[in-house]
Amino acid sequence: MFAKRSFYTFVLITSITLSVGCGGSRGSMFDRSDDRDPIDVALTSDAPDERRMGVERLADSRDAATPWAIEIYTTMAREDVDDMVRQTALRALDEQDTDAAQRLSAELLAANSSSTPVRETKQGSPRPTGPVLRRATGRILLRHARTDTLATELNIAPTVCAALKNERDHQTRIILIDTAGYVTDRSVLNALIEAMRRDDFAEKRAAEDALIRLTGVTHRYDADAWQSWLASTNQPFARAGELTPASETSKKGAWWNPFD
Repeated sequence: MFAKRSFYTFVLITSITLSVGCGGSRGSMFDRSDDRDPIDVALTSDAPDERRMGVERLADSRDAATPWAIEIYTTMAREDVDDMVRQTALRALDEQDTDAAQRLSAELLAANSSSTPVRETKQGSPRPTGPVLRRATGRILLRHARTDTLATELNIAPTVCAALKNERDHQTRIILIDTAGYVTDRSVLNALIEAMRRDDFAEKRAAEDALIRLTGVTHRYDADAWQSWLASTNQPFARAGELTPASETSKKGAWWNPFD
């Protein structure tokens, strides 16, 4: 009996010790094995994974919302050479200053020039972005557009339209098309119609859904019909909300949903 009780006591103590040791911030393995200042690690390490975990440690600390921490997130999201590090910094910025994160996301998305050599980047401009970071910036803008929490002074219509014109990454294009579906600007309608002309049904469907959401009408993936309709109306957003995109209807459990 004593041996069994001692065994259970040992297990309990071990469980508590492990739970305390493993709790806390993201990247906890890094926390236990390295006692360097996370700021030094984030800003000076040659290893991208260490810089990323340095940002995560700072974002989980009591200093996460300080002005200098915000500056670190902003600088790293703009200038780090690794897109995963930049994505982590942008996410940390969004958690602490969402308006700043939205403005920076729009700026980074506008810097969609991954083919431009880094040394040719204009002074003061952010480092060119890769697909991983552009997806992250698009998701931030999409989330805020969808929930109507975009920064008051931020007009993302020109940025989204330009990005759709130049973007080659499929996933990023889908995110941009979804985002455009929440921006009531006539230029966005033209950009969505052009996206529908591409030989990619996923994009066609996303563009049709976005146009339905904005206008309340449908032309069933016919870009020419959409173009004619747009040319004939002065108030393209007047019927918004009258028709729900098929993709959203299915999520609510339409009668034909096989999982309903």
